Amino acid sequence: MISGDDSTIRKVKAPLLAMTKDISNLQRVRGGIGAASSANLINQVLAGIHISAAAEALSFAARLELDPNVVFDVVELYAGKQRAANPRCDWTPIVPLSTSMKAVAMFIEEARQLKLPSPVSSATDILYNAAAANGWVNEGDAGVVRFWELLTTVSVANSVLEAAKVVIRGQNHNLPTNGSSAVRLRSFQIS
Repeated sequence: MISGDDSTIRKVKAPLLAMTKDISNLQRVRGGIGAASSANLINQVLAGIHISAAAEALSFAARLELDPNVVFDVVELYAGKQRAANPRCDWTPIVPLSTSMKAVAMFIEEARQLKLPSPVSSATDILYNAAAANGWVNEGDAGVVRFWELLTTVSVANSVLEAAKVVIRGQNHNLPTNGSSAVRLRSFQIS
């Protein structure tokens, strides 16, 4: 993302192209200097909210003894392009929870200064801080899943591992065959 006046953006076009490799990978945010940072902050908060919601939903699926991979695939399929943002729900710790926590905290502070309510972001902040308090600050998205496992005493990870054993034995025909679940099975192993 980039923001700023046209003349400045033209001056830095070459370095931008070197970083993005294709100008179509660069999103221009109108609004002057700092607008792209604000848009990025909003994106980070939406990702955090979606991750928190996904962790809660997968804990619910595990409690119902549903295969979290199948539930995830079904939700992902039916949500499709209707989502406001695409959550990073593969549970691979790409970004430490601490980074997401900072973005959510910054968003809440900005909302407070603008006198805007932010109850969903505040709930996400509470979940992230609880996960961090339990030592999962470097886990990324999986730290939020671990927190829900702690709250519900249901292991999402074990549910996935049990489903994997069934798949390995060839007994579960409900899982997709495109390999998407297998990737998540490997990355979901949070012990």
